[in-house]
Amino acid sequence: MDVITYNLMEDLAEDSQKFYEDIAKLTDEILNESKPFLATSLGLYNKFLINKGIKTLSYPQYMLETLMLGVLWITYSKYAMDIKRKNRTILIKIDLLRRKSKYMKPVYNSLKGLFTEVLLANNSKIRTTNVEKNLESLDKLILWLEASGEFKTEIIRINRLKNFLSTLSKDSSEEFLKQVASMAQWYEKKSNKVLGTYTRNVQAFLDGSKVNNKWREDAIFRQRARVEYHLNMLGAEILNREYRKEFLKTSKKILLLPVCMKKYYKCSAKKSERFYTCNKCSDTCEITQLEQLGNKLGFEVLIIPHESSVSAIESHETLFEKNTGVIGVACVLKLIAGGWMLEDMGVPAQCIILDYCGCKNHWHDKGIETKINLNKLNKILDKQAK
Repeated sequence: MDVITYNLMEDLAEDSQKFYEDIAKLTDEILNESKPFLATSLGLYNKFLINKGIKTLSYPQYMLETLMLGVLWITYSKYAMDIKRKNRTILIKIDLLRRKSKYMKPVYNSLKGLFTEVLLANNSKIRTTNVEKNLESLDKLILWLEASGEFKTEIIRINRLKNFLSTLSKDSSEEFLKQVASMAQWYEKKSNKVLGTYTRNVQAFLDGSKVNNKWREDAIFRQRARVEYHLNMLGAEILNREYRKEFLKTSKKILLLPVCMKKYYKCSAKKSERFYTCNKCSDTCEITQLEQLGNKLGFEVLIIPHESSVSAIESHETLFEKNTGVIGVACVLKLIAGGWMLEDMGVPAQCIILDYCGCKNHWHDKGIETKINLNKLNKILDKQAK
């Protein structure tokens, strides 16, 4: 099999079961060992959220949000310090146009790729090495993330943290930013030891992808750092634990599958406005098999052509019926954003990681048929499973 960036089936393993055991154990360790970083600030942050009329966070949720900020800081702050507000505005306008325009989207995709390369300078050899950890630098990081178009749900949470930090003294806010950056560096080293075997191809892909990324609208997505893969693996485990009780309470379950799971050479799925529904045209197709399993276990299968099928709904639209739980399947870099997106929509969700990536949109010219761990799906649906 052609492994592009990550593969949850370690070496010659038949399935990804060991990965799920490893990530569960690592999550327990990270939650326990990160408490000294966060013990004081969680209470203060929840008081801030209460005053703003926002739902408070559990410790695992808070740990994930602060670790996410730290990972994005150590990964992108070195690019962000020269960002201009007008550049952000240009890129956001282009991104809005490409999302809204059906027929002109290829043109706007090319424009986004060009302006991303020119204005964000992600491929530049010039780096800001010693970024001051203060609110001014955090503002610039947020501008850069907004301009990239890749971190919409993350930015919502980073802005909340920034607003919280603005209520603290200058020394306290700077100490907080130092702590989250330090925590991210600590997680990067620790996760490499446990999860590195599953992401060993990421750096080789990054080293070989820069020429291929020229003028691509998804260039920043394709260049995500190895630690971001590990962050999403951890995040998927945490969010599944946090949302599980509400998910199990729902009376209807929907399994959302990406198009990369279908047979590329043979697929007669029926298309609606936002989704495809399986037509059972091939017994060897994993989607057909999941459709058959859904008939037995009582869940519906929908195929999404792109995450925008879910994320681009207007505020007045209702995408899912009330009392519906969603199981979202995605490649690893989409997991945290997808989980938070559904949370913001008020949809109780669980997620399953594709065992490897292979879609034609981002990773492979012809497309590789992807798959999931069926044991993981059965465990999510089992009300007795922990």
